[in-house]
Parts: sequence; structure tokens; C-alpha cells
Amino acid sequence: MGDSVNVGDVLIKGIMEGKYTEPRKVHSLGSVEAEVIYGKTKEINFKEEIYKETGEKENKYEVNYKNNKIKLYKNNSKFNDYKTESNCKKIKISKNFYLPISITKITNIELIKYTQNHSLDEAINIATKELSEELEKEIPNLENIVDKKIETIQGENSVIVTLKYIIREEIGENKKN
Repeated sequence: MGDSVNVGDVLIKGIMEGKYTEPRKVHSLGSVEAEVIYGKTKEINFKEEIYKETGEKENKYEVNYKNNKIKLYKNNSKFNDYKTESNCKKIKISKNFYLPISITKITNIELIKYTQNHSLDEAINIATKELSEELEKEIPNLENIVDKKIETIQGENSVIVTLKYIIREEIGENKKN
């Protein structure tokens, strides 16, 4: 009868024949919907090290002159685990005139490290929640979600979770001649 293409359950024909006419190519106006899969994978360790701030801070200062740093402190931090924040201020004499000297304030914030153990179900739930949030930001229309699949691969120390959303989307384009 003519050229045709199978797309899933839909038969799209590109040539039309009539009882009294010769076969001819036609352009159809319609829409094509497909099920598109969005997916992401994440690995979660059963044993996780977490750092939490204690609120303890220590301040140190440096003077910078022409790319030379002069430390105004003697020793390293008194904390074992810490994160560092720096804030640099240039010395201003007038509205648009600065000296080639700046003072840097270095703040060390103490952190406590502790270990958190997860069961297999907890690790899968954590990964699924994080992957859901990431995928839902990428999906254009959440109302078209058809199915949600979770696949897991368990290892000795971790579990790999793959989350897939199956979405029904219109993939055709409208053309007018």
C-alpha cells in the first residue's frame, strides 16, 4: 500500500492512495506520544562519616603586602578537625584610592566527626529520596509520570540505587505547509 513505519503500537503511513487517484505522499497533522525514561544512579555507603559544627571558633590575622603574607599568629589551629573561612579587607584611604596592603581574617570553625551506620533499607530510602528530588527538577511535567522503578545492586560496603521515571511525553512536532 505504500511506505509505512511502525512506532510502538502506532502505524504511520507516508503515502496515500485513493480509489480514483494515484499514490501520493501526504503530510499528516497529528501528535506522537512516547514513553520517555529519565534515570539517575547513586551509591550510598553503609558506614558514613559525618562532620558537624560545634560552634567553637578561633580567629587569626594576616597582613598582605605586595603578595607577601605576614602571619600575625604563631601556631596552627587548636582544633583537630575544622573548616576555614577567610575574609580579606583592603585598606582604603579615599573613595577610589587603596593602599597595597590588605588584612585577612582567618576563622577556623571546629567540626566533630562521627560515624553513622545505615541498614540496607535505610540506604535505599536515602538514595531514593535524593534521586527523586534531582529527577523531579529535570522532568518538565510531573503529572505525566506513568511509572517509577527502583533497581538496586548490593555490595559489601554499599548499595547502588538506580531510579527511573517513565514519563509520557509528546515528541512530535507540528508543521504547517
